[in-house]
Amino acid sequence: MYINVSDPLSNDKLKRLVRIYSDSQDFSFNRQISMNDSDEEDNDTLYYSNSSSFYVYTFNLWKNSITGIDQKTYQRLLDADRVDKDFLLLQNYLKNIPDVKTKEEIYFVTHGGTDELYFLFLRYGYHPELRNGWNDFYSDQLTTHQLRHYQNEYSFVINTKSYDTTRFCELFIRKCLDEILPFYFKYNDSKYASNKVIIYSDGSHLMDYLNVIRDIRDENPELIDRCGEPTLLYGVIDDWIGFGDIKNNYHDRYLLDRTNHLNKAISEFTLDYIGKNPNKEMGVGNKSVELIDFITDRICRRFIDNNRCLKERLKAIGLSTHIIKSRFFYNSLFRTVKKSLLEMLATGRIDNIDFKYNKSFITIERIDINDVLRENTFAIFESNPDLYDRLRSYVVATGDDYDISSNYYLYNKPTNKNDEKTGVNK
Repeated sequence: MYINVSDPLSNDKLKRLVRIYSDSQDFSFNRQISMNDSDEEDNDTLYYSNSSSFYVYTFNLWKNSITGIDQKTYQRLLDADRVDKDFLLLQNYLKNIPDVKTKEEIYFVTHGGTDELYFLFLRYGYHPELRNGWNDFYSDQLTTHQLRHYQNEYSFVINTKSYDTTRFCELFIRKCLDEILPFYFKYNDSKYASNKVIIYSDGSHLMDYLNVIRDIRDENPELIDRCGEPTLLYGVIDDWIGFGDIKNNYHDRYLLDRTNHLNKAISEFTLDYIGKNPNKEMGVGNKSVELIDFITDRICRRFIDNNRCLKERLKAIGLSTHIIKSRFFYNSLFRTVKKSLLEMLATGRIDNIDFKYNKSFITIERIDINDVLRENTFAIFESNPDLYDRLRSYVVATGDDYDISSNYYLYNKPTNKNDEKTGVNK
């Protein structure tokens, strides 16, 4: 059986990615990609109910796995260095604790003993203080190493509502245990994240995990109907499940590698396009202007309108700040910027521009020029929609430095994995 996965660089997605690129800054592109693009309503009642049920269920599951370890299993785990002799101290403590029914009871259990006991909770897999942000759950930790999770080679991404996240996770654990299927996943129940649940799999068990996820959908359609689109740059299965390849077990690098690569690729491609087509006409409002003139004007306007240092510099050389609003000043600045920009585009490298005025030099910083280029990238692409196909070809062809496949963007460069093994249909 094969899994049909959509292209993470489809026309619609690539257009949205370029728009995000233009609207973000270099350091925030990754964060903007992983954010939800729609407002989520709060549901505190459901959030608390689901999270309380999840914490209670996982704590009791973990506790009972500890107390259920017999002497023979304990010795086997001890010989394999999975536990130490202090495991018995924790086990004896938990044997006197009935199953909890509320989150508050969990707190009293985990904080009601000695400091040594508290650290044994941490050592043997239960973290009393679940973090805001990412929390990891392994079948190893919840079953005291009785169900070892597989190697991480692929990931499934689910964009639940924040108040549904722990409900989905609880259902996933229950289903996996019913199937005696080891698992590792992490979740983030922030409503701003579009990758709230990430489930990891090796290549041999992809269909097992996908069937579990689909069973959850079939049995809880209202929960899945509320799910949003998974994070951009993942492939998509069934219109709601994200899918990606993982490099060398660094399971967080799928999105990071691709956002870093895409950030660089869009910048390089756009710069190269402007450099090779400076006189290309583009529509601006009701008129048509040359591409180089459009960019030059935006740089000049930014420099004049938002540059406090410019006013201070003019004062220092004895000129009125009103002069920067004059047509003469703008024209002089425009000529200098255009000439310098053409020279830089020919080399493919953006640098500072020194503008000489009244025998004094005023510098336009490289960072400001790059910001203008970035902010106007989407407008450039929209003026010539054929650029999206050309950008896609460039992106696919330049992923080597990030170990991204040149054949399909959701895969890393070929390893010992192949389509027959993974059951993935491109």
